[in-house]
Amino acid sequence: MRKNVILLGLLLFAACSSDDDEPTTQQPTQQPAQEKTYPLTISVSENPMVYDGDDGTTRAAIITKTTFAKFYLDYTYDEFVSSSPYEVTPNGTTGTWVTSTSNSWPITETEDLGKEVTWYASSYIETGKSVFNKDGNGPYLSFVVEELATDQKDLLVAKNADNYNHCKGHLHFTFDHVTTALHFYVKKATNLDGYTLDISDIKLCNVVKSGNYYFNSSQWVPSNTRTQYSLFKAENEVPHIILGSNEYIGLNGTAVSDTDPYLFLIPQTLTKWDHTTAIASATNQSYIMIECTITENIDTDPKSYSGFAYIPFGANLMTGYLHDVYINIGLSSLYKDANQLVSNNWQQ
Repeated sequence: MRKNVILLGLLLFAACSSDDDEPTTQQPTQQPAQEKTYPLTISVSENPMVYDGDDGTTRAAIITKTTFAKFYLDYTYDEFVSSSPYEVTPNGTTGTWVTSTSNSWPITETEDLGKEVTWYASSYIETGKSVFNKDGNGPYLSFVVEELATDQKDLLVAKNADNYNHCKGHLHFTFDHVTTALHFYVKKATNLDGYTLDISDIKLCNVVKSGNYYFNSSQWVPSNTRTQYSLFKAENEVPHIILGSNEYIGLNGTAVSDTDPYLFLIPQTLTKWDHTTAIASATNQSYIMIECTITENIDTDPKSYSGFAYIPFGANLMTGYLHDVYINIGLSSLYKDANQLVSNNWQQ
């Protein structure tokens, strides 16, 4: 039985075969050529802010190398600008960093590895935007200081230019702090010792809120848009500040400490209010606005003032600096409006 089965199979094969129906020889499958990539490795360091006063933390803490969680990276070579930035994060505890997409050099053609690629890095990126825009002065970063204190942030930037043949794919970015950080202290002057000074609101007014930072020149071009920033506001569980004249305190209402609030600003020169221009018209002059109640410490018919008071404020806010600002609130500095000292407007 087994022999017949085998013969039947052979006969069937012979019946359906001919010279025209020779089976096609199978060719080896060609694997697509793998494009050679060139590894990219990244390390970072950070130049600290220059402290023009006491050290401390900010509202949105100053970024250091140890607290750097991520940054954004764009590049350009010849006339080409990358269309989507890399997000760069730490590579575990190795001290190196990795990109969110391909961790490789952007130019892969062997003949282009000698071309210089310029890289721009930033700790901040506008939602849906590249790290930088570009105009006749080169690439720049647009930055806005948020009015809400909890949304304010430090800004670090870095730049590097190299070709793969030279750096072998390793890039090191040394980041610089390019905003200004302000730390405010406040007390009352001794000429108010006979008065209780109760503060419920402090604002810094007529400050440029945004600007463009140019990578090639390391310079800011502030906008013309001005705003005001709340330095202290008594609301909910936050009590009023009752100032003494012995020592400055932070704007959290307690003795000076590392928890005192800071304010990040676009570097700029602030022209102080000349106290002769009406507040409503002094749009390009800066001042501290205080909402307060000043009451003479006597039992009968005390002098008092309740409302807003203004103190002229001017400063040269430098890139990468932390400035301490001491506000000494006294009779000669408090204005109700143009040429109207509070001390000449007591209510009895």
